[in-house]
Amino acid sequence: MIVKLSYIPWIIGIVIASYFLYRALKRIIKGIINYRKLGREEFVKRLKDGFDAITPTQRTRGELNGIVVSLIGLLIGAIVVPIYRVEGFWYWVEISLIGGVILTVWQLIAKVQQYRILKKQDKIMEDLQKQNKLEKEE
Repeated sequence: MIVKLSYIPWIIGIVIASYFLYRALKRIIKGIINYRKLGREEFVKRLKDGFDAITPTQRTRGELNGIVVSLIGLLIGAIVVPIYRVEGFWYWVEISLIGGVILTVWQLIAKVQQYRILKKQDKIMEDLQKQNKLEKEE
């Protein structure tokens, strides 16, 4: 069976979406199991503690992952829209997608800069904690 070239973007999109849906469902199922084991109050308490324990570096890393996924989607859309060319408005969609790519690239650059700064800050804090431990031991 020969696969048409126009099916390739669909196949890639379905594979990527399936991967992320699998990861999300796995996490949701673990949450439901923990909810039943712990009970409502203990589950909510641990959930709040977990949200409070997220460091700025971890949050920035998650945002970076989201921006990269959005950028991939916009780029695939910018490539696929001219191939399918819906008469009458495909060029407006293309302009919107290209504008979205430009904005997302700038967001990505800013977020990478922020992530690097936070990583340096974490390294400095780690060094200070090690130094503090050594001073207490002496």
